[in-house]
Amino acid sequence: MDTGKLDFSYLIIQAFTRFDESYSKIKERYKGFPMCLMECIDKGERTEHIRVNFDKGGAQITYSFDTNRIPLYTCICFYEPSSVDLFLSYVKSLAESYDYLKKCWFITKNFYMVVDETESGIDFYCYRTVKPKCYG
Repeated sequence: MDTGKLDFSYLIIQAFTRFDESYSKIKERYKGFPMCLMECIDKGERTEHIRVNFDKGGAQITYSFDTNRIPLYTCICFYEPSSVDLFLSYVKSLAESYDYLKKCWFITKNFYMVVDETESGIDFYCYRTVKPKCYG
């Protein structure tokens, strides 16, 4: 894959602009994309996830929801490990600031990103700093 042509801004927009959308709206928005719908139960806690493949960005984004189907966070995972360093450089240049105590980048005052290394690679978790609005 030619990582020089990946659209990182597109991924950032997809990850951070969906926090005000419901589970059903996100599912409908990406109906033309390869998608996986998941339900996870861990220690009695139930969460739902929508994983969408973004070939334009060379990654997949997982949208995670609480029991009321309100977005909790998103997670960006790249197909190719070589894309991670390029994306990390992009995030560093885009971020307003870095919090060394919390180990996160503030993309704007409302959104931040945390990097997590797992067995399968490096994941970029995206959160909002304010509570999401409730859905009826």
